[in-house]
Amino acid sequence: MAGAGGLCDDRTGMQESPHKPADWVYVHNFDEADRPIAVDLESGTGVRLRKDMRTLVEELREELPKAFRQEDFSRQRQRLGREYEQRGQEVFQALEKKAKEKGLTVQQLPNGQVGMVPMKDDRPMTREEFEELPDEQKEEINARRQDLAEHMDSVMTQAQDLKRRLGTDVREVEREFASRIVNPRLDEIKARYPHDKLQEWIEKMREHMVDNLERESKLSGQTYDKAMLILDGYLRNTYAREHPLALSAGIAMEQSYGMIEGDSASVAELVCLLSAIAEMPLRQDIAVTGSVNQWGQVQAVGGVNEKVEGFFDVCREAGLTGDQGVCIPRANVRNLILRPDVIDAVREGRFHIWPLDRVEDALQLLGGIPAGSPGEEASFHGKVDRRLRDMAKALKEQQLVPGEKSSVSIQSQPARRDPRPPLPGRE
Repeated sequence: MAGAGGLCDDRTGMQESPHKPADWVYVHNFDEADRPIAVDLESGTGVRLRKDMRTLVEELREELPKAFRQEDFSRQRQRLGREYEQRGQEVFQALEKKAKEKGLTVQQLPNGQVGMVPMKDDRPMTREEFEELPDEQKEEINARRQDLAEHMDSVMTQAQDLKRRLGTDVREVEREFASRIVNPRLDEIKARYPHDKLQEWIEKMREHMVDNLERESKLSGQTYDKAMLILDGYLRNTYAREHPLALSAGIAMEQSYGMIEGDSASVAELVCLLSAIAEMPLRQDIAVTGSVNQWGQVQAVGGVNEKVEGFFDVCREAGLTGDQGVCIPRANVRNLILRPDVIDAVREGRFHIWPLDRVEDALQLLGGIPAGSPGEEASFHGKVDRRLRDMAKALKEQQLVPGEKSSVSIQSQPARRDPRPPLPGRE
């Protein structure tokens, strides 16, 4: 037996005999994966068990993702989120009340930390105003901060505890929803095989399946997750050469509930992320496919013909304008074998296919301005860099609460050069 629903390997006696030999099957050992368990069954039972387990795996692969997409499951998770958010607010409000009693206000910094700022005329005091105060008054304010520090540590501990408990409760909801699918099917199998050793093994399998619910509900694969790390590398190589990155970003595929795998959307994801940072709108009549490496080079992907033809069909239904088209990696141009109607539309200028060498090609086409470089303020890269600098400056200013020293060291990353030779045509 291999994996959550692992299949059986059976060894059935082949010689004719008045007494039919037993079936010996090997099943997965959930405690010691490298030591399969041997079970002797009545003749013919091994083949039946193997078939039943294969059917079980196929059914669970189809039904488990559906369980996590149910509206009831979403409501349960949202209810837990609201409940714990309310608890967190109550804890933070208690801290704010104590701070106010001491003439301070609590501010949550972009890095998730909390700072205590003195008040002046019912508003937070600026750094300049604090520095102008006499030394005695500064010391008195710092003493009030120190009195509150112990309570603030307690509040932060409570917040972390709430976060852990939320995770535990969410996993319990996942366990409950998965059990609704898993348990009835395993009960049926147990009823068919009243063998003591198999009964014990099926219970082990039940425990193993339910303990791995997070793996079942996770909708992104390893290749997709690695692509996200590559985007992080691109941002650092492009923008973190002279100043630190102060950025936390999330990309969501709205109304997509199936498995997300592969890296063919990484060019589009990177362009969308840079658009959001620079606050630059993008054209919505162009589809983009392609993988990107951490140096911005666009790489080949699979299924290009289907993607081009699929977007063409969507545009044709909406009405061809002469401006629509698809960006694809230049390396995929040689793979194009398109339908005659798509070829005719491209030839007549009613639809377009743009080959990409670098992500900058997509930025310029979709953004309508030169991609440029981080040092060119009017360019796309320049606008992204300007916004990132502003964010880093704001974070640095808030990290140093008036009168306090920061233990956070912010360092710029040294410039990095792509050690690999340029792509053909890019020398």
